[in-house]
This record gives sequence, structure tokens and C-alpha cells, in this order.
Amino acid sequence: MSKQRATGRAYGIRAAIVIGGLAASAGIARGDGFGNDNQGCPADRPCFNGIYEAGDKVVFQFNGVRDWERYNVSYVALGGARTQVENRSGTFALTGVQPNHVYSLSVQGCNSHTLAPSTCSPWVDASFTTAGPAAAPPPPQSGRYYRLQIKQGGKYLDAVNCSDQVALNPGSTYAEGACQLWRLVPAGDGWSRLQLKQGGKYLDAVNCSEHLGLNGGSTYAGGACQLWRLVPAGGGWSRLQVKQGGKYLDAAYCSDKVALNGGSTYAGGACQLWRLAD
Repeated sequence: MSKQRATGRAYGIRAAIVIGGLAASAGIARGDGFGNDNQGCPADRPCFNGIYEAGDKVVFQFNGVRDWERYNVSYVALGGARTQVENRSGTFALTGVQPNHVYSLSVQGCNSHTLAPSTCSPWVDASFTTAGPAAAPPPPQSGRYYRLQIKQGGKYLDAVNCSDQVALNPGSTYAEGACQLWRLVPAGDGWSRLQLKQGGKYLDAVNCSEHLGLNGGSTYAGGACQLWRLVPAGGGWSRLQVKQGGKYLDAAYCSDKVALNGGSTYAGGACQLWRLAD
């Protein structure tokens, strides 16, 4: 079998592919039966042309030097059983992946024929090693106020004109900036309240719904609608998770509107990645 190997990086950064021990270089034509393929893959079978890690998934991309009607995809599922499925997109994701694990996929291309059995190519293999565990950002300093910055676009969580409405803002000076200054007030067991400097209210999931606002001190669901924790996601970024329901603070489709979301993949998940900024 033809084999390809790659080493992972988190959040959709494309990995280098190694084929037969030689690094593939884009734009370099290969001879010896490889057709127009610039990754050194034989022309009679599919070719892996992209492997990357995105959140809890490893995504394999493959196509052939020629088009195939369909692909057979084979992999080892959870529990160790080998599974084979049909695929027509040329992209396949293994979900629920763990850090520092090797994940492999085998693919063959097939074509159907009228009044004759289907013909399929030889199998090709690729493997990918996921990145290590996400490093936790430095813990917030007790009592210190921060701005809460989103990764996509760099805007900040803001109480609009210091009202109870929250949205994103690139840099408010209203009340000398105190409408977007927040501090984490520990509440026990790793959870905190997120308190606004101006007025002292807390970020709240209204009655534990997906709608967000400010509240002076909700007791709904034992106060769990305004208990939050930072969940490290790598690179100094974190998700901000509410205790009740476990959803995350999210800028809907990376707009200025904020709400709760169970796990957005829009823009590679960057609409719900946050960091504490000065």
C-alpha cells in the first residue's frame, strides 16, 4: 500500500504530508507513472492531498489524479473494530479524537460499469498524529479587571453604554471604558461570576436560556446561569463555559451579537475563543 503520514496542529492549520519518506513539494511535477500528480501518488489510485486537525476531528482530504465515482473508506472505530463506509465527497472526518494519538485512514477509488462488476483501485493509507494537550493560559489575577477579547476580529465583550445589553465592540470609551472591563469573582469548584466594573452586575444567561444580559445576582437554577469557567483551547485562547447546560459564550457567526452555543465550528471555532486582555 501507498502510505502517507502527517503531524497535527490544532484549529485547522494544514499539516505537512510525508510520502514514502520524502516531503512533498507543491508545484513540482513527478514522473515515473505519477501523471500530473505533484504529491508523488500513482495515477491509478486516490491521493491524500490534505490532512488537518479541527477541534475534536481529524479531517482527511483525498482525490485521484482522475475522478472516481465513489470511494471506499476504511478505519478503526472506537472499540477497535475496523469499519468500512462508502464516501462520495473526497473528504472524511474522524471525530472524538484525543491528543497525541495516531489516526489512520485507508481509501480506494471505485467506478461502476453497466452489466459488469465495479472496479476499484488499490488501497492507499494515510496517518496523522494529533497535537498535544492545549496549554492553559495564565490564571487571572484576583480582583483585576480585564477586557474579554474574541479571537475572530479582536473585538471585546461590551455592556452597551453600560446597560444590561451585551454585544461586541472594538473599543468603547463610554464611562472611561468601564463598560467592557470585567473581573472573575470565584464562586467555588472552579466556577466564577463575570462581573462588570461599571455597576457591578454579572454576565448572565437569562433564566439559563441562550440569551445573555447583565443581572445583579440571579438565583435561577441555584445561580448556575451566571457561573462561568475558562476552558483552555490552545494558543492562549479559551472557551467561556456556563455551568448550567455547559454551553459556551459565542459571537453568532462572528457577528457582534453574543449568545450561548454548544460548540460552533464557524471560522474554525474562532467565534467562541476568548482571552483576557489588558
